[in-house]
Amino acid sequence: ILIEVYAKPNQMSLVPGTFVHIKEIVAFFEENLGAYPFNRIGYVSTSKGCMEHTDNIAFAASIFDGTTTGEEYVAHELSHMWSGNLVTCEEAGDMWLNEGFAQFWGAFYEVGVYGESHFQHTMSSMVEDAVNWCSNFVNWIPLNNMPLDMTYDSDAVYNRGSVIVNTMMNYMGRENFLAAMRQYFQQYAYQTATSEQLCDALTQYSGIDMHSFFDTYVYSSGMPHLYANMLSVQPVGDQYEVALDLRYQHIGDTHIGQDNAYEVTF
Repeated sequence: ILIEVYAKPNQMSLVPGTFVHIKEIVAFFEENLGAYPFNRIGYVSTSKGCMEHTDNIAFAASIFDGTTTGEEYVAHELSHMWSGNLVTCEEAGDMWLNEGFAQFWGAFYEVGVYGESHFQHTMSSMVEDAVNWCSNFVNWIPLNNMPLDMTYDSDAVYNRGSVIVNTMMNYMGRENFLAAMRQYFQQYAYQTATSEQLCDALTQYSGIDMHSFFDTYVYSSGMPHLYANMLSVQPVGDQYEVALDLRYQHIGDTHIGQDNAYEVTF
């Protein structure tokens, strides 16, 4: 796949350092999302910020700094060739299908380039940001029905969408999730899709009914809160018997989520 970067003369020496991992990122995305769906990979320096134009990504001039400081933008915009360009949201209210997923892929690539712990650290920061944002009742709005003035809101769509995609992957299991996403991209290639169609596709291709998950994390307002309190610990031989009080609370909505699954470790 041809990779071309267009920059101003005074930026040319900074291109190699800025895009030092571009081939690794492409390879990681092809392995996990499917074959690159267009003709070439292009980045063009611009003063107007980043935009995922097919084959010709507009790339903010400030990111051309010769380092990997802005590498998440390299990955984020490239991932739009799948989430946003190969398959795009049918309506603006479903912008998380484009930007929430791209924000997630723009962190997930770190698994292939820097390792699992680096990705988990990045995702933990996003989780903290999303929880803080959701703590304000003004922000209790469904992910899939975003008001037009918020479709590009970094907290409402980008980071919260990314965290929910990560939760979805953990819920389904990583390999199962990625395999189902590849099938989804094939099914809706060069078309639009809705949250409901994504839910149905993931259900069909994974064998896991995802409707309860989407009811809780995508279609409902408020914030789901699952937690475990340790009630008692009793030694039994060389092991321990632990009693847990498991609770679910959907803050800001009357919705009660079903089929929740989460891991508890000791």
